[in-house]
Amino acid sequence: MLVNKSGNPIEFYHAPGSYNDVKVMQSFCFDLPSNSLVYGDNAYNDYQLEDLLKESAKSKLKPLRKKNSKRKESPCFEYIQQVTRKQVETCFSRITNLFPKSIHAVTSKGFELKIILFIIAFCIQFL
Repeated sequence: MLVNKSGNPIEFYHAPGSYNDVKVMQSFCFDLPSNSLVYGDNAYNDYQLEDLLKESAKSKLKPLRKKNSKRKESPCFEYIQQVTRKQVETCFSRITNLFPKSIHAVTSKGFELKIILFIIAFCIQFL
């Protein structure tokens, strides 16, 4: 899920749990304004995608770096990343607050549809 600096969702992608996080991230269209800064957690270390976004979309992907990363960030920037990334977690919490105690669905497609509708209902609040 991509959220703006106010914590409002911009884009989301629904994928099976078996998909790798980098594979899911590559599915986003990243239709963002020039010079956008995209933060991600440490599962999103894909140097080729970072370079591609920088060249084509004029956006910077700045994931949290692992200890053995080739492109280290300064400690103060890492702190900013951690604080900013919490907005995504807060967005997920706000969406799950809309969920009832149980979601009745007969099929997996029905369950997926209901989850997507909860996300859309949450997004409508910000129009």
